[in-house]
Amino acid sequence: MRPPIKLGPPPNIQQPLRDILRGVGLFAEMTEETLEPAAGFLPGPVRDTFRGVLTSLEAVGARATTPQVDAKTVTQASDFVSHEKTGSAQDLVQALAFAWGKTSALRNEKHFLFSEVVAARALANMQLAPDLTPRVRCALIFKTLANAHTLGRMPGVEPGLPAKDQTEVELFLFAAFVWLSTERAASLNEEEDLLDLALALTMAKSQTVAQTFGDLDRVATVLNDLADHL
Repeated sequence: MRPPIKLGPPPNIQQPLRDILRGVGLFAEMTEETLEPAAGFLPGPVRDTFRGVLTSLEAVGARATTPQVDAKTVTQASDFVSHEKTGSAQDLVQALAFAWGKTSALRNEKHFLFSEVVAARALANMQLAPDLTPRVRCALIFKTLANAHTLGRMPGVEPGLPAKDQTEVELFLFAAFVWLSTERAASLNEEEDLLDLALALTMAKSQTVAQTFGDLDRVATVLNDLADHL
């Protein structure tokens, strides 16, 4: 039997920079919400300047935090989660960051961040046996990233989210893995449509999906079933 596979190198320099900018954008968003009730007491010019600064911070975060990927990157991430042909852990991290940046379904009044650094470190420290089936390999990688708290208010730092929030975070990650487990589209725009469908399908089946999270075999089965359905 061959030895387990070491998954990849430590994060590159762009990952911590994007993580920082995500934090900047989230700070601006939360600050604006927190101070909104008091904004009416500020003089007009001061209020406008304050809001302008926060809007600029949010815009900087939004522009800089979604990594530039193409259809090839998504294909390589898909290869990596199923059987590690041409892909790498870095491809997967980029694809997940791209997915998080492109969807707002879990951000309504939820201040969550996705950390590329935490995800890359979790994958680099993970070992997978080479004889795993594609669906079990995919489920193991999903569970590794979920358990590493790659998504949260302070990814990788806080001990855990409240149960409801943790379920929502894991549902997003699960949807992203459903997306990566489907047949690949021909263009990035079509991949975005496929991602939207994967998220919608996962949320439609959210109760069934969430009930599997404690059992690796069930995670693998439901993930495979939803990907086939999609």
